[in-house]
Amino acid sequence: MIAETAYQTLANYLSNIVNLNHWDKLVLEADIADSMVKSVCYGLKSDERFNNLNRLNPSAAADMKKALFFLRDNIKETTGERVWTINFELLSNRKFNINYSYEKPDWLG
Repeated sequence: MIAETAYQTLANYLSNIVNLNHWDKLVLEADIADSMVKSVCYGLKSDERFNNLNRLNPSAAADMKKALFFLRDNIKETTGERVWTINFELLSNRKFNINYSYEKPDWLG
């Protein structure tokens, strides 16, 4: 996998879970442990948050997790820094923003 493929996988995942035809932004907030991901997805339309999202088949969720693990590992290899959280925002024009956090989430101890 390459980074661009991982980004496309995350964008596809978000696009496929939304229940609305029109949205401004879709958000994936993911904490990444060694072998598991704790994630929250939601959308924004006119600055209102909506959570009415479709459930996808298990293989779509597995692909999303593989993409997150790849990004975590790729950053570790290239920078030496451990990423703990990835926030991926897909905009309605298909552009995206991605933010990484290097602080370990409290729930991971």
